[in-house]
Amino acid sequence: FGANGIGGNRNSNVGDGYYELEFDLDGDGNFESLQRFYRLLGDVNGSRGVDGTDVSIVTADLGRSGLGLESDANGDGVVNATDRTLTSRASGRALTGGLPLDD
Repeated sequence: FGANGIGGNRNSNVGDGYYELEFDLDGDGNFESLQRFYRLLGDVNGSRGVDGTDVSIVTADLGRSGLGLESDANGDGVVNATDRTLTSRASGRALTGGLPLDD
């Protein structure tokens, strides 16, 4: 969490993992909301794993810039060689199957 992402370093997989956050939205001491998500550096297509498809997506978008680009693996606003390197290095990593996620 923060400006440099989960784990404090947008170019590191230190923040990779599955997260569940519970919220007490009305301050009564009870959690009314649960949000589940994951972070897996290099999984640009949201498949819960990093493979050749992710590398291909990043490669096809090299040079693009802007906010919210799925191919911007490290979220710095530009798709460049760093994104391709990070995605290539993460190839083969995957999230354990069956974990529930919220959209």
